[in-house]
Amino acid sequence: MFIAGDDDQAIYGWRGASHQIILSFPKEFDNTTIIALNTNYRSNPFIVGLGNEVIKLNQERFDKELYSVREEGVQPFYARPATTLDEANQILQLIQEKVDSGERNYKDFCLLYRTHSVSRSLLDQLTIHKIPFIKHGASQSFYEHSLIKPVLDHLRLVIEPFRLESLSNILPTMYIGRDDCISFIEREQWKYGEGRFPSLLHFLLLNPSLKPFQVKKVNERIDFIKFIKELEPKKALKEIIHGKGKYLEYLQSNDRSSFTMHKDIQEEMLEELMESANRFTDIPAYLQFIDEAIQGQKEMEALKTMPQKDAVSLMSIHNAKGLEFPCVFLLGASDGILPHTSSLKDANDRVTETSEALEEERRLLYVAITRAKEELYISSPQFFRGKKLDISRFLYTVRKDLPEKTSTK
Repeated sequence: MFIAGDDDQAIYGWRGASHQIILSFPKEFDNTTIIALNTNYRSNPFIVGLGNEVIKLNQERFDKELYSVREEGVQPFYARPATTLDEANQILQLIQEKVDSGERNYKDFCLLYRTHSVSRSLLDQLTIHKIPFIKHGASQSFYEHSLIKPVLDHLRLVIEPFRLESLSNILPTMYIGRDDCISFIEREQWKYGEGRFPSLLHFLLLNPSLKPFQVKKVNERIDFIKFIKELEPKKALKEIIHGKGKYLEYLQSNDRSSFTMHKDIQEEMLEELMESANRFTDIPAYLQFIDEAIQGQKEMEALKTMPQKDAVSLMSIHNAKGLEFPCVFLLGASDGILPHTSSLKDANDRVTETSEALEEERRLLYVAITRAKEELYISSPQFFRGKKLDISRFLYTVRKDLPEKTSTK
């Protein structure tokens, strides 16, 4: 019998996979011979060395150390930007400088992150600066996610009160079925002249199938839409999610089965949405930006079908396993992002021990580091969604050996 694998790259515990399968093999089968393939043909010696230093702190692993066939190379760079927006701008500035100088093509770069929501700011900036990119894994825009759309549709109803799609998306948050109400509106609306009702929510009150508690919900939502109309986008989003809109409460109520993601991930995505509104002072401008971001990402999706594409690659670390790139940027190497907060809690995950969760997160960092062939840039934002974060505990002892990379502007 023969098996092959790398216990240091076992990163799918949340899917039921376990690195213990390969670690226990010598115990299950007597006279097992272990052949360590410890020569690295991909990365320069500094990148390989950093990977060794990070992963050796895991206790549950075969003892091994990799060596690079290369003798020279560039040391990995480390940055500590103030925010994720600063992080995105620094990365894109460096990419553009290298492309403009002819040193690199866009396709040489890969941007890695722990979770897709962490990439939101980066995707926004790529779209704004019209840098070609391909997002691997979840192709859907952050703003079109089923968790996010109902929140944004509250804002859309502020400026487009007769937008049927937006009404349809917020109906479940009032515990009202979509099909019956949308059929009622499409069937009955033509009977009334334009201007008879100030919004579709008002017209919905004519539906005889609404129960008393649903009528109350609709009236409350009408008042709520009027209320957030006067707010700045970020304050309006906060009211929808945490305030009178009670969206988070709706999501996390016991009977909500449509959203099965971890509660920490839900909250993370909603916090990221509020962060996206920071620089906007009015709702129409914010929604216009979102529409442009959605359209820009759809246009970039077309690059995937082009045989000769020159575009920056974006993907989660999980999606990057097995791949390699000349130049890799690792975003969000801060505690709370990598390692992720949800991985440090026992919340019905398949990885239940904190030590096991931490070791899997460290393996994720190892996989990210070892995707780079020639250049590696690691950044740890100081603030994330308004909260101060420490440097990733996995890098705390090794970062002092990494040269710092700062913006040239």
